[in-house]
Amino acid sequence: MLGLVDSATQVLTRDGSLNPQPPLTNIVQKENVDAYEIYAGDTWRPTSSLTLTFGLTWGVQMPPYDPTGKTAMMIDVSTGKPIDSESYLKAKSAAALNGDVFNPTIGYVPIKATGRKYPYNPDYSNFGPRLAAAWNPSFGDGFLGNLFGNKKSVSAEDGRVPSTALTVSDCAHSGAWNRFW
Repeated sequence: MLGLVDSATQVLTRDGSLNPQPPLTNIVQKENVDAYEIYAGDTWRPTSSLTLTFGLTWGVQMPPYDPTGKTAMMIDVSTGKPIDSESYLKAKSAAALNGDVFNPTIGYVPIKATGRKYPYNPDYSNFGPRLAAAWNPSFGDGFLGNLFGNKKSVSAEDGRVPSTALTVSDCAHSGAWNRFW
């Protein structure tokens, strides 16, 4: 009410060596994320009404990195090594089982000081099989003829069979509308 400022906040930035920059320096973040993917596949027609398609995809999305080197890594100050969740949780569990406390002193260093380009290792094991089947049945009359029609495709991808839906145009065109309803 009296116009007195009781607290103030200022956001300051640091450069790639973690040196403070002058106040009002723009906050700029440049992260690159590269992704690569390759696919190889083939199609086989065992009969004129059945088509099988199969293939294999491999892909990798690289971890983000800052080309300016401003990314900071969390390290254990006593060892100077980066802290990753797996080794941290293992050390914490081992200490707890011994009745000890695991509480390392945490610090931050520029990523280039650790000799790393990425904050974590890329995962190169991303393989994805692809399977598909397309069946073009030939049913004339009866329930299957009304359901599938003559030379209408039924397909399945990756082991999942999509639900079969008859549209108004399919039913009206084949005359099935009057027989179903």
